[in-house]
Order: sequence, then structure tokens, then C-alpha cells
Amino acid sequence: MLKLIESRIIIRFTPTRFHGILDYVVGLFFIAYRWLFGFSDVAWVTWTIVLAGVAAPL
Repeated sequence: MLKLIESRIIIRFTPTRFHGILDYVVGLFFIAYRWLFGFSDVAWVTWTIVLAGVAAPL
């Protein structure tokens, strides 16, 4: 029960606007991740990360 209360408190300290911006930044990072770390030649890794990047802001 205490853990649930602590997680709600942490959520209150993250403003909605900041969280929304962070979603887009993480999404763009996921999409660029495949080239930054050299995974662009592995097809399933490429599309998994791109789909995660597209889904991050949702």
C-alpha cells in the first residue's frame, strides 16, 4: 500500500507539459537509436525500435 502511495506522489511532481515533451524526445531517440548504435542492419531490431518510438508519445 505504501508503494502505491509513493508512486502517486512522484507522479504529482511531474508536470503534464514536461511529461508530454519528454514523450516526444524519447520517441525521437528511439527512432534515431538504430543509427546511433549501429543496429540499422538488423531488420527486426530496426522495426521494433521504430515502432516503440512511434508509440512513445501515444
